[in-house]
Amino acid sequence: MATNKNYSITLGALLDTAELSQKIKNLEKQKHSINFTADSKGLKEATEGANGLGKALDDTNQSMENNLLTFQAANMLLSKTVDIISSMVDQVYELNGAITDFKKVSDLEGSSLDNYVEKLSGLGKDVARTKSEMVEAATEFKKSGFSDDDSAVLAQVGTMYQNVADEAITAGDAAGFIIAQMKAFNIEAGNATHIIDAVNLFGRYRVN
Repeated sequence: MATNKNYSITLGALLDTAELSQKIKNLEKQKHSINFTADSKGLKEATEGANGLGKALDDTNQSMENNLLTFQAANMLLSKTVDIISSMVDQVYELNGAITDFKKVSDLEGSSLDNYVEKLSGLGKDVARTKSEMVEAATEFKKSGFSDDDSAVLAQVGTMYQNVADEAITAGDAAGFIIAQMKAFNIEAGNATHIIDAVNLFGRYRVN
């Protein structure tokens, strides 16, 4: 009896273990099925997310490239604008300095001075010279005792010589050359352009 009892107990234990093992296997299958489903959904979401991220990165790169081009264009425009403004400021200072020097040798002032400077500016356009250069040249002629009107005409002659000179010279130096030639050959202001003709003729003769 004892043997049979023990056997029955052992058999029961074995049966219980087998049932438990089956339940565990069922649970494992269910677990794998759940994991697979979850992984499949996760894989799809991950794929969509990766595609979305890739597009976002492409858009970001394009935006950065566009912004970079925009920044470069804006920077170039700003740099050019600064250069232009700086050049204008330099020209204003240069003109103011030239006018200040002219006022030291002339009695012109106020509107009369403004009109005279504009007259010089118009004469300068004919010989492609700036207002500052014309005022500088006129100042040199005024220093030599010429009238305001003669100084304006001679300033144009001086800057004409500045254009044909062999080397780059200032308007003041060009005026000094004209003055020297006028005194040396006793040339009147009205005939000063003959000096330029002689210079051009000498230049052609020397080349030939």
